[in-house]
Amino acid sequence: MRRIYTIIGILVVIAGVVALVVMFTPLLRGSSEPATQKITDQKKIGALALAFVAPPYADQYQALRVSGYVDNLSTTQTLVRTSVEINLYDRDGNRKEVVKQTLKDIPPRQRKSYDVSAGTFKDARDARIKVVSVEVEK
Repeated sequence: MRRIYTIIGILVVIAGVVALVVMFTPLLRGSSEPATQKITDQKKIGALALAFVAPPYADQYQALRVSGYVDNLSTTQTLVRTSVEINLYDRDGNRKEVVKQTLKDIPPRQRKSYDVSAGTFKDARDARIKVVSVEVEK
């Protein structure tokens, strides 16, 4: 009986060591994401990214959908993260909803599309997009 308790104790210690290694290995390696520089100046953003939003539409479940794309205008830099804000307006020009979306890893001279839900469909909406920030590798 004593031998069984010894074996169980050894197995518990081995399991604990394995759990610690699994938990702390990512911390020891450091972050795998590259260091980035966040750009919020609209003039600089305009030289790096161009955003487009299509008119919103209702899907088969009557959810309001908004789609479009972001073009990376740079010939050398990848857009690591691009944050856009889509404002939805009613027929009278009143802002009704705001949809925020982040697109990741847009290579130089490439386009990344998006299609997001904006809630349930109520009335027709007009959409306008703004690139809020862009992150590029340092």
